[in-house]
Amino acid sequence: MCSGVVVDVAQMKQFYLSSNLSMVTVGPGITLGEFSYKLNVPGRSRMFPVGHCPSVGIAGYILGGGLSEVSNDLGLGCDNLLEVRMVNANGRKVIANRFRNQNLFWASCGGGGGRLGIVYQMRLKTHPTTRYDSHVGFSATLRDFSLIPASLEWLFSFQEQQRGIVTRSKLFKNWRGNRTEVQILGACLESSTILDCRQRLDRAGFFAFPWIGFSTRLGRSSKEYLEFISTGHVISNPEAFFLTSGASHVLGQYRQANQSVTALSFKYQNGPSPPLDYFEDLLLYFNSTCGWRPVRSCTLVVQNIGSAITSVAPRATPIYGLRLARQWISVRVTTRRGLRAAQITMAALRDYFAPHTLGAFINYEDSWLQNFSRSYYGPNAVKMVNINKRMDPSHVFLTKQSLI
Repeated sequence: MCSGVVVDVAQMKQFYLSSNLSMVTVGPGITLGEFSYKLNVPGRSRMFPVGHCPSVGIAGYILGGGLSEVSNDLGLGCDNLLEVRMVNANGRKVIANRFRNQNLFWASCGGGGGRLGIVYQMRLKTHPTTRYDSHVGFSATLRDFSLIPASLEWLFSFQEQQRGIVTRSKLFKNWRGNRTEVQILGACLESSTILDCRQRLDRAGFFAFPWIGFSTRLGRSSKEYLEFISTGHVISNPEAFFLTSGASHVLGQYRQANQSVTALSFKYQNGPSPPLDYFEDLLLYFNSTCGWRPVRSCTLVVQNIGSAITSVAPRATPIYGLRLARQWISVRVTTRRGLRAAQITMAALRDYFAPHTLGAFINYEDSWLQNFSRSYYGPNAVKMVNINKRMDPSHVFLTKQSLI
């Protein structure tokens, strides 16, 4: 990137919860971990669709859309944005909401951070924690290679939201032992017994596969839920997860010199969900593509998309493809050293899904996209570019993928 000035907002950590608990005002420097920790206090706990990485700053997360494991119920992070305040390219304070500077507010709901202005405050909608306070977390792994395609077919057609179940699954290949496996991490919501959760999973067809290491954990609070769904366990000291582990991004210590990541909106074009032979071909391609020497590990992370995301009209925010998708898929590649091999492998896996991809997700910036504005925004790209030009006609704000 060319020379310029970096405006660091990491110390702007305001947090004000309204008297009726329905909304919270925050500064852009608060991390998702800090935000969740302050929001989940006994006696006044509230929920927000945060991501699973506590070190991510809240402003960039929301401006880029903000996908969470609870988004199927509560919507994307940007769907819960009520107001944003920023300093524009002329150095003036601007307030945007549904009634004031409406185009700027539209662009702030998933258009990406750093290109419209310097955000100094956000007002967000919060939700009751009741649905998440009582839950049963579960995790399991499938290592029977011959059954992986069938398990993926089941996962892609799994109507989990109707059963009060939240999951995020992984197809994972590690160079150690040259092993490929499916990992699943999830929770039964509003569940007070492990037996109830097992019965729900049984009715859903979960136990049709020989999972190993199947384990459950009875949770008693939304704070425990957030930690479990992120890591698969809960430690006795919540500060270590929500606060301490959320320091790396904020302190400028986060580096990825050997990992490449992208995220896709996926919808199978030839039916409700892909058939078994699609996943048989996918598994062969995945193993082959990730089998060359520089690659340490490959991961496909899959989350089924629910009604709180798809019920928002595709033109209501800059985010287009995810509103029409059935799955969100993240492609993550780590190499032994060097970024080039990771990018090549990631791009090859990403392109495999291209016939059924509705676009990329800007929260995971992909520098290898050929037409990134169209990939991120679909037919909303023209409006997004025009708003960006009006907000920053002199191109004051520099981003890795500029629209102007």
